[in-house]
Amino acid sequence: MAEGAVGGGCPVRFPAGARWNERVFTAALMQVFRWTKIAPGCFLFCTRQAFDAVGGFDTRWYAGEDVAISRALAAHGRFVILRESVQTSDRKLRTFGLFDHLRLMVRFSLRGRRVLRSRERLDLWYGKRRNGDR
Repeated sequence: MAEGAVGGGCPVRFPAGARWNERVFTAALMQVFRWTKIAPGCFLFCTRQAFDAVGGFDTRWYAGEDVAISRALAAHGRFVILRESVQTSDRKLRTFGLFDHLRLMVRFSLRGRRVLRSRERLDLWYGKRRNGDR
């Protein structure tokens, strides 16, 4: 921020107990996020001036609002992805199975971003969790 960035974020990592495939997939996804200047929502920062200039978080999004504001901030000024990472929970990966994630990706590929403007079919964020999962 001292060097003129309007905002940014950092990659996420899971706790040591996370499955190896979850760690590999997340590491690859974090590299894509770095290339596309998108910050995952668990760690995003910006100046108040930049936040106000882009209109803050867009409340029309039920999911992906972190991507929307990352893109808006990057269009507004310099947006940085730090090399440091932040540890986050792997709960969503464990609560919902591979097929749940694949189903959402298929819906997203067929319907595009508009699938994120309704709670319908966004069980990963709004659905009931399986019994016994953290």
